[in-house]
Amino acid sequence: MVVLVDGPELAPHAIDRVVDVWRESGAEVVAATYGGNRGHPVLLTRAVWERIPDQGARSLPALLVPCDDVGAPGDVDVPEELPERFRKS
Repeated sequence: MVVLVDGPELAPHAIDRVVDVWRESGAEVVAATYGGNRGHPVLLTRAVWERIPDQGARSLPALLVPCDDVGAPGDVDVPEELPERFRKS
């Protein structure tokens, strides 16, 4: 399971959903989507590890799992982009 640390709003339900779909399908790569865009979490089975290019796994075909209803994880690149509740006072 790949979960990036720059997505502070990642819902645990998105992780559960991706794992559930993987268990049901046996797909080698399962990824959450938000607004139709592939995102995290991403589950990568051991069978694909050697095929992951240096640029990352995005180029690998994936079974996509809509997670719009649990909210997108966000993308924080600088401290100012953190949601207020995560900022130090």
